[in-house]
Amino acid sequence: MGVMRTLRRYNRQLLALFVVLLMIVFMLPQFLKEYFRPDPLNRKIGSVFGEEITYIDRQRTDLEMQVLNQFASYAALAAQQQQTRTDHFNVDAFVQFSDDRILDYLLLVREARHMGLQMADEEVDRILDEWQIPSQLRNLVMERFHLSKQNLRRIIGNYMLVREAYRLSATVTPSDPQLRALFVQTNQRVKTATVPLFASRLADQVGETAPEQLEQYYQQHTEAFRYPDRVAVEYLKVDVAKVKESVEVSRVAAHRYYEAHQAEFTVSTQPATDEAATQPTQPVTRQLSFEEAYPQIVERLKASDARERAIQAISAARDQAMSHWAAMPSDPNTGLKTHPEKVADYAQLAEQMGKRKHVSIQYGQSGLLSRQEAGNYPGLGEAYAIGQNGLVPFADYAFNVVPLVEPPSVEDRRTTEQVLVQDQESPILYAGSVENPDALYVFRVTQVAPSRLPESLQEVREQVQREWKLAQAYDRVQELAGQLVEKARQTKLTELFEAEGGPSEAILAATPVTEPVVATFARRMLSPWEGRLGPPMIEGVEMPTDAFADRAFEVLWPQPTTQPDGQFTTTTIADDDDRTVYVVQLLEKMPVTDQEFQQFKPFLARIALSAAQFEFYRNWFDPENLHKRTGYRPADVD
Repeated sequence: MGVMRTLRRYNRQLLALFVVLLMIVFMLPQFLKEYFRPDPLNRKIGSVFGEEITYIDRQRTDLEMQVLNQFASYAALAAQQQQTRTDHFNVDAFVQFSDDRILDYLLLVREARHMGLQMADEEVDRILDEWQIPSQLRNLVMERFHLSKQNLRRIIGNYMLVREAYRLSATVTPSDPQLRALFVQTNQRVKTATVPLFASRLADQVGETAPEQLEQYYQQHTEAFRYPDRVAVEYLKVDVAKVKESVEVSRVAAHRYYEAHQAEFTVSTQPATDEAATQPTQPVTRQLSFEEAYPQIVERLKASDARERAIQAISAARDQAMSHWAAMPSDPNTGLKTHPEKVADYAQLAEQMGKRKHVSIQYGQSGLLSRQEAGNYPGLGEAYAIGQNGLVPFADYAFNVVPLVEPPSVEDRRTTEQVLVQDQESPILYAGSVENPDALYVFRVTQVAPSRLPESLQEVREQVQREWKLAQAYDRVQELAGQLVEKARQTKLTELFEAEGGPSEAILAATPVTEPVVATFARRMLSPWEGRLGPPMIEGVEMPTDAFADRAFEVLWPQPTTQPDGQFTTTTIADDDDRTVYVVQLLEKMPVTDQEFQQFKPFLARIALSAAQFEFYRNWFDPENLHKRTGYRPADVD
């Protein structure tokens, strides 16, 4: 009874206490979870030289690169006004080969500091003064990015340390044997006569194959008929030329433009030369009148107005399409927007936005396209987006954008995996120049089909039939090449084609030439501007000419033009990929001399040094090499 009286007496207090205890029971686990939750900014994303890299390190590096880009833009503009060039503060040059530019610049900074390099504040201030960065710009950057003067010095110092680390490592000097090998590669030549024999020219002569033969060929070469990774897209297009047709320019607007740009409308004429004159007469330039310049002005204004209208229309259509994504939350793991339940109907969007902007917007969709087919797709295949690292062709963008419909599994994505961008819908793509485009596009990937084998022969029968015929024709071409070699060893190829009863009708049917193609070539061709070796130019050769030249020198150079038994040196070079056989006869060998080498050596030394420096630059900033040098390991590997 006493207990009951106590409960009745303190009923409200006990109830309040019970509620508090209940709240503690329910809220304590969540409180503890939140309290002990790791700070996301301190989340480890990897390690370098055995030290952790956190998410906040990445954010700081991103900020550093933004600051450097501000200074780089100013330096480039100042250099342009002075008609010079500069790479000051161009941090993008360090990471131009990178897929993850922020991470790789972070690694470069860590590497420079790991090498023991340091830079005093006074040295940083001196660099800013020498590179003519005004104090007003420094203050503006510090204010915009909320930086102290010391933080700004650290950012500039890190950049200079990366430059210094590269400079100290880039000690490359081509040796004399390297220069001599380069000279031999680019100046030692052979002269040949060549007759190409193409299987494709004989394929139509091959009869139909029996079903069991076709099945056997398919089973033996199934991998050759594998479908590549493919994507399907739908897109919107604004034809700038069609927009231009509807643009009208008033004479008032034309005259106003003429008054503002008179200096751009001139014409130069060459006066008649006096026979008695000792010096050539100079061209005479005069100002065009408004009436003379009027057609040019109208053309300019129409093109400019059409471009602006086209950009406004395609931008509005894209913004409308993106509105479905804008309100969606981002995935914390990928940073990508969560897929909305509804996406824009491109066909309806083209009609609605076209009417609103008074511009014709065309809707189109493709079937499944391989990367090569995407690059050759009419119109859209020529378009490109403007990315951080330069221009991104449509084919590259389409295979690296997040599709609206995900493939069956992550493992099957292969080259369709998102790499370049993180847009669910693409930016504006330009066909033609950015300043004067032929057409503007936006697109989205609607289907992804990962690489796979055909389910049966029936699925690819026509392709298999075509390949089987080419294979039979290639066997025949190799036989014909052997026959032509035997004849050419007895009679020079150039004479054989002129002689009565020369090459057989079958050989003539397999080649597009009526006489052998005579060409002189070295193993490689040297570009004096870039200092790089490239494939030689060889007339009449459609296969990769570097591979052709390597094979020709390997087989022909050790041989005399005429063998001891009087036969002419002749061989074959096969291109299995294109199913072509080249019959090649050696006409002359042109060795180099030491005197020629000594004469060209200074020139070669300059070219080779430039090439070696570029090659070192490419290798030094190559992400794979950088990751190996720094021992970088992502967090999921550690």
